[in-house]
Amino acid sequence: MAVKELELPPEKLAIVGLGAICPLGNDIPTVWKRLVNGEHGIKTLVFPEYPHSEVTAAGVVENFEEEDRERIFIDGNIIDPSDFGFYDISTFGGLEVARQAYAPFTIFVEEKGRIVPRLNPKIFNPERVGLVVAIEGGGTVRSAIHTHERIMRRNANGEQLKFRAENEDIIIGLVDTLVGAIPRAWGTNGEALLVGDACASGIEAKLIARRMILDPENDLDAVLVVGSEWSNHHVPRSQFEVITALSTISDPDRTPRPFDRMADGFVIADMSAAMFMTKG
Repeated sequence: MAVKELELPPEKLAIVGLGAICPLGNDIPTVWKRLVNGEHGIKTLVFPEYPHSEVTAAGVVENFEEEDRERIFIDGNIIDPSDFGFYDISTFGGLEVARQAYAPFTIFVEEKGRIVPRLNPKIFNPERVGLVVAIEGGGTVRSAIHTHERIMRRNANGEQLKFRAENEDIIIGLVDTLVGAIPRAWGTNGEALLVGDACASGIEAKLIARRMILDPENDLDAVLVVGSEWSNHHVPRSQFEVITALSTISDPDRTPRPFDRMADGFVIADMSAAMFMTKG
């Protein structure tokens, strides 16, 4: 029996918030300015753990080290300090772009002795704000590797005598961590979904968000779409290199661009982006 396609009403959507953190910059104005100036943010990067690699070009996010994340998320009252150790770099990237996209509508209120961010209830009912998170997969590989390294360091320091995960190790790197982290930080409680379809995840997440908003059976006024992928690590890089998917051009100014006829592969990079969509 044929499946009937859902016919959505012709309402328009409005994009009311954007966020980005990538090799071109850590906010939308910076990224856009550098993009229109023809900059690329690609650098030469060598991993000592992978010295025989022929791939040296990569997109690197700057000024997002642990001290930067502490300033943004703890000093900025975005997350509970006790959550800091449970989130990996991909989750923090997603939280940062959510913060940027939500910024025009965010107020800070006191709840249970903490100052916390909340969407302005006069504009958005938290029960009617949904979330779609898109992931590619490499970031979760990187998180799993870092978890293994954390466990081995504890073994080396004598803190434990066998290979044993702690509570934070179980949470760090789960593909759905960001699906819970964003609503937890901003108090939203609408439908939340995770999309993991490799390179198609981003566009699929936006299409799903559109359906969520326009479907009359869904009780949503707005949906935040977040994509977060931080796979610039020697293990994900080596996986892509084995299948000859990565460019071996070492000069950052000559690496392939989109739709480049002479492309010999793609350039791996880290980034997160967000789009806050409402009914127009």
